[in-house]
Formats: sequence, C-alpha cells, structure tokens
Amino acid sequence: MPKEMKITIVSQEGWSIRDDFLQNGKRHVKIVCSCGQTEMSCRKDYLSKLKPFCRLCARPQGSDDKVWCWVKGKESFYSVSEDGEVYSTVRKIILKPSYIGQLAVVSFGKNESKKYVHKLVAEAFLGTDYTSRIVHLDGDRKNNNFKNLKEYEKTYDNLIGENFGRLKILNILEDEGNFLAECGCFCGETKITNIKNLISDSVTSCGCKMREILSTRNTTHGQSRTSTYHIWQGMKYRCYVEGSKHYVNYGARGIRVCDRWLELNGKGFLNFLEDMGERPKDKTLDRIDNNGHYCKENCRWVDSSTQAFNQRKKSTNRSGRTGIYPTDNGKFDVIFCGKREGRYDTFETAVFERERLELAKYGITKE
Repeated sequence: MPKEMKITIVSQEGWSIRDDFLQNGKRHVKIVCSCGQTEMSCRKDYLSKLKPFCRLCARPQGSDDKVWCWVKGKESFYSVSEDGEVYSTVRKIILKPSYIGQLAVVSFGKNESKKYVHKLVAEAFLGTDYTSRIVHLDGDRKNNNFKNLKEYEKTYDNLIGENFGRLKILNILEDEGNFLAECGCFCGETKITNIKNLISDSVTSCGCKMREILSTRNTTHGQSRTSTYHIWQGMKYRCYVEGSKHYVNYGARGIRVCDRWLELNGKGFLNFLEDMGERPKDKTLDRIDNNGHYCKENCRWVDSSTQAFNQRKKSTNRSGRTGIYPTDNGKFDVIFCGKREGRYDTFETAVFERERLELAKYGITKE
C-alpha cells in the first residue's frame, strides 16, 4: 500500500496553483500535488466539475484526505481510492457505480465486462489477484474501504464437531494447502483423512466398518441376512453412531451395548444369539428398564404393543400422563395401542379409562 500523502489545501479543492498562463488560446494553470508532481490543466476544466489528476500518485483533484492507486492493468487511465471510488483520467470524472445485489461494479468500456469495485480496491491496496475471493469484514458489502476487505481464507473450522457416518471431526489440520480432518470413530479409534473424503462420503469410518463386513463374511453362522442379525446391527448403530436419527434417544442418553455382544470376528453376534435366541415371529427387542443398557438381563422379545407400552413418555405429550392428549376444545383423548379409544370431558376420567385398558391387557398400569 502506498504511503499516505496529503495535498496542501490552497486554491482550488486541495491543489496548489503554481502558475496561470495562456497556451493555444486557452487559459491554463500549473497545479502541484503534495507528492511533488506538477500537472497542467485547462483553467476551465479546473474550475468545473471535471477533475484533473496527478500522474504520479493517481490522485484526482479534491481528494486531499484519501490515498489513490492505479487500477492494475489500467494504469494512467483509471485510479481507485482507498474507499472504493474509481476515477477516469480520460473523462476526468469519478465513475458512478451500478450494483449487482449489494456489490458495486463499474464499467471501463462498452466492450469490457463490469468490474467489482471491492476487488479493484483489494487488488490495488492489498496486493491480491482480481480472481481472488474477497470478503467484507463487517458484513456490509457496500463498505469497500480497503481496511474492511480481506482475502478469503478457506477453512473448515465450522465442521468441527460434525458427524460423517461413524466419524466425528475433532480438529482440522492443514498440510501444504490440503485440509485434513482428525476424527474420532465410534469404536474408539482415531483417523486422519482429507476433509474432501468426508464431505463426499468416501470415508465414513476408521476402517472398522469394513473389518466388520469382512469378519461377517468369514464367519460360519450364516445369519447375516436374518432379521435377528439386522436387529443386532441396529442396536449397535443407534447406540454408537451419532449420524443415526435414533441416536438422540439411545447413545446420547448413555445407553450402551454390553461387551459380550460387541466382541469382534463375529463372536458378538453369536453371543447375542446364544443369550436371546432367534427373533420370534412378530416380536422385537425390548429393554425391560428403558433407562438401562442392552444386555441379557435387561432384554426380551416382545410384540410391538408391549414395547410401545414400555417406552418413555413422548416429548409431544402435554398432559403429563402417557396416552392422554388434550384437545383444542378442552377435552382429553385416550390413545392405547396406537388407537384412539375415546374422548373425555375431564383429565381424571381419561386417566381412569387408560388405566383400565392397561390393567386389562398388561395386568399393570404404566404410572
């Protein structure tokens, strides 16, 4: 950035008049910029709105408190100020910008594409390339002062804490222009990979997923396509993979799978099969204590209605009692086994009916 210079404020708008003389039938003046450069201007232009300029420091008349630089590639024809004003030395005017969105642009000619003013300022004062991405520090895209501009530095820090498959980004590393992600896998291992591999879903685990696939292929239990095996896989997935939509209700609450059911090389599934047996028809895996872990002592095969009965109270429940939902007209619906069993005028009546249904089907009441 050039050193800041101030024009001696005498005579017309910050320029110092050195001489006044007649040339070719026209009255001219010699004017001096504070940088020491002497310029000659037609007196009529000098006194009008047309702005003479300094060929050395690119400063037009009337800009005594600003720094100007030549527009790169347009030296001697266009200059730009530290605030984003663009001056034409041929037309002797400051160009009026148009806008694309909130970004100011100027045109250097009919056959030339429009140029973004903030990029011209950054190119002249910050030494960046016009093709570089420039950001406004204060968020105001109309403030093109060079102090408000900065070349965009590509970073992926905003992805720290995000989950990609089984991997969670812990830190972002940079190596010779490449961005690497240090990740923690749900199995406990750490993996470093290029951030692009995560974004493109090329890498979703530390390698444990492939090891599980290979170990499954190499085992002899022959159950990898059974519903029992899928339930065992789903149990692990919702407890350890943060990308699972059910993780919030399981892994995030601290629900875990016992070590016996997590052994490698296919032993985990065989242990699960030995403890629980094959899945009975129309049954699903249920935890007796829905705040407890997955283990032999806390798991059982039940039908879907029993599992639903054993679930925690839903977050959408506003009555405070499972299966009781207030309506807009002040009454209460009783929902049991996925069906509406009735609508009652008072909360107490609805609770009584819900408890009656629970006792008749399960022999106990939920609350």
